[in-house]
Amino acid sequence: ERRPGARAFVVGIVHGLAGSAAVALLVLTTLRSPWAAALYLLIFGAGTVAGMTALTGAMALPVTLALRLRWAPRALAFGAGVGSVAFGVVYAVRLL
Repeated sequence: ERRPGARAFVVGIVHGLAGSAAVALLVLTTLRSPWAAALYLLIFGAGTVAGMTALTGAMALPVTLALRLRWAPRALAFGAGVGSVAFGVVYAVRLL
């Protein structure tokens, strides 16, 4: 029996831990007390979860609006296009 979300869950864990683990290990090498290290990991983990939750909520908001408002999908597509072009222009100008 296959669970449809299992693969996405594992990929999410691997990607989530890849960058976070490096930062956590870097700081842990400077801490001498095991209690300080445990406290750091607890706070770091809670902050990471809170940050990911906030970012997910911020990314879900436009989708939720698009499902409720008829004009929202076009406005979101237009906004994404304008934002992409603006980013590209700024990036190109900085490179030159």
